[in-house]
Amino acid sequence: MNLKQTDWEKELDEAPLGMGGFSENIMNKIKERVRMPQARKRKFQPIMAAILAVTLLGSAWLFQDPIKRYFSQDADSASRQAKFTAWDKEDVKLNVQYYDKSSFMRQIGLPFIIKHPKVQFDVPQPPESYDFAEYKKWFLENEPDIVQIPLFLIDDLANEGLIKPLDSWISRDNYSLKQVHEPVIQTIREAGAGTLYGLSPYFETDALYYNKSLFNKLDIQLPTDQMTWKDILQLAARFNGKDSEGKPIYGLTTAWDSRPFDLIQAIGETEDLRMINAANMQATIDSSAWSGVWADVVRGYKEGWISGEARAPASANGDILMTDLYKADPFLSGRAAMAIKPSYYRQDILSAEKEIGFNAQWGIVTQPVSNAHPDQATQFSVSTVYAVNAKSPRAEAAWALLKFMTGPEKAKQDKTDYFSLLSSRLPTSTDSSGQGEDVFYRLKANSSSVLNKAKLTFNPANNELIQRLQLIGNDEFRSVIAGIRTIEEAMQALQSQFSNMTNTALKDASAGKGE
Repeated sequence: MNLKQTDWEKELDEAPLGMGGFSENIMNKIKERVRMPQARKRKFQPIMAAILAVTLLGSAWLFQDPIKRYFSQDADSASRQAKFTAWDKEDVKLNVQYYDKSSFMRQIGLPFIIKHPKVQFDVPQPPESYDFAEYKKWFLENEPDIVQIPLFLIDDLANEGLIKPLDSWISRDNYSLKQVHEPVIQTIREAGAGTLYGLSPYFETDALYYNKSLFNKLDIQLPTDQMTWKDILQLAARFNGKDSEGKPIYGLTTAWDSRPFDLIQAIGETEDLRMINAANMQATIDSSAWSGVWADVVRGYKEGWISGEARAPASANGDILMTDLYKADPFLSGRAAMAIKPSYYRQDILSAEKEIGFNAQWGIVTQPVSNAHPDQATQFSVSTVYAVNAKSPRAEAAWALLKFMTGPEKAKQDKTDYFSLLSSRLPTSTDSSGQGEDVFYRLKANSSSVLNKAKLTFNPANNELIQRLQLIGNDEFRSVIAGIRTIEEAMQALQSQFSNMTNTALKDASAGKGE
């Protein structure tokens, strides 16, 4: 059958397979199906359709998961789809902002095309900056139907009328948000001043991982949910020894082991302390409250129960093997009783069990909280939001794709593909082992604080200042550990240096506007 390939069929030929539940065999059968002309009947079309049906049925036992995932629908969902999918009766090409075209087609495009064979995709080169003026220029030049944006850009784009509110669509389609982690929706609404302008399939948060074997060995009570930083540091201080090879055993390791100032910041954030006033970018570092946090962390590093170990060194060509990273990790090598790490670290533990033989009993509880807000996570973020271009002539198709990207079917696909990102959709079951993902959904979040942190930390205008603060802060911390400065002297020096930097930056910005 000599048929001309459409653009999207070429994508099927060229896109790398192996993710999303597709094999080369089943993809070939799918391509055969969608290549059949629908406008005109051909002599052999019924025969080919029958052969395909038999082939698919005969191979169902082998491909039952992907077939079930992409082809089965109950009567209710089918009728709902028929009501609102008039857009897919004709060819449509969607322009989607994504990291790159290959990743998009593999993870999202191909599964969506199977349900909607008349859809084609363009994925433009991503923007070089998320500075609003530069991003707006990219937006107007590329005219994407769906945008991929950081949380802090939602307000600016909404105020310019560039992205479409979703509430009316959600109401019309009975698109339930009840199975989406509530803090994710609240945070995106907060960014849109109460209006929902986007959805996100993922979020990030931290947890406290603990080594049951080390706790049981010393007969120390296991960690529990909703512990404060004070509780955790007191618990960590009870571990300070050596393993059989003479290597240190720590009470606590964190994502910031070699960057102690970052740990100080994390503790302060939980207690609602701020080092920078986001309104004027002035330092608020030198205070008695911050001094207490410094003292706790300095003691942990000096006494050796907080790990300060650096990550595994790279090889001569710059490569680092995952097995080397695992072996150098104090928790994964069995030398740390507790680890405060991001949600994806759970997958690292599971991988380390296979790759380096990590065999300790372990569990997960919620990240540290404050006494004032014991039900709120501080280390919580929604880094990427997807929204629909308000001027898109293909808005209905874009909305259908957005629903798919953030829907239950895609979440299930990600689970099957061992995706390490944490789904915004609530777990469909609980895990009684104490090692399940449900721990990441137990806490709420202060949406206003999450948004302010995103604006402060990820806004390109602040990047250099934030990086400089962290570099200077870590240098000053090390000077305290070395006995060169007192805590008070280090905090005063940090306050002074950062204030000088922000004043200079503000003067430069003011001079630039006047030119």
